[in-house]
Amino acid sequence: MHVLRQRPILSGVDLSEANDWSDPYPHLAEIRSQGPIVWSDAWEVWLTADHASSQGILRSPSAQRHFVPRAPEPEWESFNRLNALAALDMSGDDHNRVRRTLTPIMRKDRLAQVSSLVQREIDRLLDEVAAQTTATVDLVPSFLEPLPVNVICAVLGLPEDSRARLRAASVLMVSAFEKIQTPAEALASQEASRELEDYFTDLASASGATEESGALFDLVRQSPETLSPEEVVANSVLLFNGGTGAVINALGSGLVSLLSQGTQGRLIPSHGDSSILVAVEEMLRHETPIQLFERVAAEDIEFNGVQIARGERLALLLGGANRDPHVFHDPDQFDIRRDPNPHLAFSAGAHFCLGAPLARLEMQLALASILERFPGIMLAKEPVRSPGFVVRGYDSIAVTLNA
Repeated sequence: MHVLRQRPILSGVDLSEANDWSDPYPHLAEIRSQGPIVWSDAWEVWLTADHASSQGILRSPSAQRHFVPRAPEPEWESFNRLNALAALDMSGDDHNRVRRTLTPIMRKDRLAQVSSLVQREIDRLLDEVAAQTTATVDLVPSFLEPLPVNVICAVLGLPEDSRARLRAASVLMVSAFEKIQTPAEALASQEASRELEDYFTDLASASGATEESGALFDLVRQSPETLSPEEVVANSVLLFNGGTGAVINALGSGLVSLLSQGTQGRLIPSHGDSSILVAVEEMLRHETPIQLFERVAAEDIEFNGVQIARGERLALLLGGANRDPHVFHDPDQFDIRRDPNPHLAFSAGAHFCLGAPLARLEMQLALASILERFPGIMLAKEPVRSPGFVVRGYDSIAVTLNA
């Protein structure tokens, strides 16, 4: 007879300090060492930094996305609506319906057309980087930020003059997913959510009867038969947020990992070689841009001998799962030749990241172009990390280009 273990309780890891962890991986390893799934009294959630458990939960129909509205609801109204009506926080038939409308945006034939746009934008931005007369260049504002923003805006069909404003609002909205927020930070997230909702509502309303091109307008033309007008707005915001921050942080963190290894970057050939693809997967694994995904138990379930009650939340610590020594040899080592690389940076199962092909395309083309244009590129000083735990990236990455 199978006997369930006692409820394992996390101890010795102060999660209240998670936002200040410059290196979260020792803490995630400690969580993993206490069991494949442990309960956190601090966060009132089940935690796992175990690869097998994380993958099993992501693929389980009994562990679903379930958005819980923030309170007080009047202040969080826009944030709640944008999340509740987006595919990322839907399950079952609603998720399938909305995802079917979004999938054509990332079809292979459409990405083939986007590829030339991505390369042109990379070349344009790197020309501007090369033209700078300062001894060092900060890659975040000069390259890493504008590349994904300009690409996703072109894919969606958004006007150029709104891009910086949208990115700033997106950062503030997404910061609400951190486990710890001050009242001032929460207020900024609320205001940013309203700004994004109002912007996309106005744009969708004004363009509904036009023949404009872009994914946003494709979604508008499916309303209200397939998507409600509110779902068009929510999923346009989802595409923008997902198509910017994760790529910026994955590419930035990956470049820091690569350049910190000294000569490793010189081992990567230029465009078209499979080594670029392998290197990008290691970038995604080694510094996972979104460290935590959540699920809710849709029924009483058991994972690894632990009983999880219906309605309890599960926090998948993907940064820890992607450094699980049972799956990855020498997991803390950044190894651009690591293959196979079954990381979970893009999730798994029904909610596998819709934008993964575009993110990989941007990272592959950008990495090849940077190393080809600037083979002597080096870190000029210690990069500056962005605050927070859930979203992991850098505010500043200063480099010298021709050392």
